Order: sequence, then structure tokens, then C-alpha cells
Amino acid sequence: MMVETRKRSAQRTRERILQAAMLHFSQRSYEAARLRDIAVTVGVDVALVHRSFGSKEDLFASTLEAAFDQRFEERIAAPDMAESLSAGFFETRLDPQLGIVDPFDIIIRSLGSEQASPFLRDFVRRRYSQPLVERLGSQRPECAALILGCLGGLIIFYDILAVGTLSDASKKNMQRLLKQVIRQCAEDGSGKVAMATAGNNCDDL
Repeated sequence: MMVETRKRSAQRTRERILQAAMLHFSQRSYEAARLRDIAVTVGVDVALVHRSFGSKEDLFASTLEAAFDQRFEERIAAPDMAESLSAGFFETRLDPQLGIVDPFDIIIRSLGSEQASPFLRDFVRRRYSQPLVERLGSQRPECAALILGCLGGLIIFYDILAVGTLSDASKKNMQRLLKQVIRQCAEDGSGKVAMATAGNNCDDL
């Protein structure tokens, strides 16, 4: 009984460490996010963070996976992918109080990190690029790259650089424009959204 209690306690602590790591990595670069600060947020010794996850690199990789919650896959699987992606983009992506974190925020914060780049590259390929190329099925991986580049660029512009803020009216207009861009990228040249076909090569992206 005591063993089970310890296991449950260890799992809860691990989840709290992951949640704290998501918030830290989504607001700071890989180098600036310190394990000691994450431990302080959780209220544990930094040695416990190491015992639970190993290295900082391992914690970062686990954090990316924990932040991914299937919303992207659900949106690209929607009948109207352009509508779903553009609407989803303007949902709350980062709220420390509610514990809401979008993996895109973690990715972009650490784009310039040499240590984090291998993990970012693998994560983006598996979780974003490949599923989107498979959804489009057009033998045009550059279309998926354009969609992801547009989404990432907007996050950099508004969330990271904080160049400006969007009013409700501006958000509606931006969503409309974003939907048009995504739809244009997704069309196969005949005015129809491309669908998956056998033989697509996702490794090109």
C-alpha cells in the first residue's frame, strides 16, 4: 500500500515539474530557463528534477510532448481545415494562471538554441510537418511549410516581439486573412483542398 502511495506521489510530482517546465520554456529561451528555477516553482529540490527526468535536454523533450495536446491534429483533420486552423490560432495559447501552453511558444522561444535545435527539429517534423503533409497529400511539402511558416511568423510578431496588439475587430479580420492564406496553400491547383494519397514523401519538409 505504501509503495503504491509513493508511486502516486512521485507521478504527481513529475506532472507538477512538467507543468512548471512548460511555463518556463514557453516564456524563456532554452538557455534562460533554469532547472533550479523550475524546481523552485514546484517547491522541490533541483536534484528531484534530475532524478525524475535526467538531463535538461531530456526535460525539454518531455516538455514539448507534454505541451502537445492533439489540437493541431484535430484541426487539420477537420472538414474545413482552413477555418479550423485559423480559428484555433486565436484561441488562448498561453495563460500561466490556467496552465495553458502552446508548444509553438516553446518552439519559437528556443529557435536560436544550438542545444535545443535537434529536439525542436524532430518534434516539429513528427508533430506538425508530417501530419500536415499527409493531410494535404499533394506531393507539395512546400505548401505545408508555408502554412506552418505563416502560423509561426504570426506568433513571433505578436507574442515574442510584441510588435502590436490586436483588437477584437482586428482579430476577426486577421482570422479571415489567415484562413484565405491557408486555403490557398491547401488547394491542389483545381480549387479543391488536396487530400492524402499514397506515396507522399514527408521527409522533404
